[in-house]
Amino acid sequence: MLERSWTARWRTAVQLPFNNQKFVQVLEPFSNHALILTKLHPPLVRPNTIPRERLEARVRAAAQRRLTLLCAGPGYGKTTLIARSLAQMDLPILWYGLSRSDNDLISFCAYLTEAFGRQWREFANVLRDAFAPDMAAGAEPALFVAACVNQLAAINPDDFVLVLDDFQLVEHTRAICETLDQLIRHAPPQAHFVIATRAVSIPTNSKFAPVSLAIICAAMGPQTRP
Repeated sequence: MLERSWTARWRTAVQLPFNNQKFVQVLEPFSNHALILTKLHPPLVRPNTIPRERLEARVRAAAQRRLTLLCAGPGYGKTTLIARSLAQMDLPILWYGLSRSDNDLISFCAYLTEAFGRQWREFANVLRDAFAPDMAAGAEPALFVAACVNQLAAINPDDFVLVLDDFQLVEHTRAICETLDQLIRHAPPQAHFVIATRAVSIPTNSKFAPVSLAIICAAMGPQTRP
């Protein structure tokens, strides 16, 4: 039996066959993709934010795991919890707050490239050079992942955390889930991923070992004191 990935739920939600041509664009749109750079900024944590020490400790433990999934309904403070927790850590934090307009492979890859490039200056240029020549023929997730993973291996960074906030906005796009799944599987061990979403279902035969995956599901209540 083929081993299912943690994105199996999202992949099976896509009814139409995956067609790479849907995501094909010429080089110029990827190279000069209009980005809203504030999506790559962690939110400011207000001084009157209510501490959630138990949950914050579990989020900070992301540095010992490959993947941490934080699941809660709208308005429960997922973004604030992650921002507050990781701000207390001496690690590079790469932040990507997704929106509905990122619901295609080109946008997703462009923002990820910029997020990495903000931490490592030459990353974006190298990644564009490696990935863009194949864009005209067909944009497969494996092409982006290979270039991204190889560049991270060349940089050999210290541990870092990549946060994907509001992932439920793009979770039904198969190519994005495919790309993220491969990136999580193949990135160097220094890479740690935190994904905030409203609901998630993880297959029991996921490839990730229990020590590499944590799922935090909580009703977190109000975010700030009056």
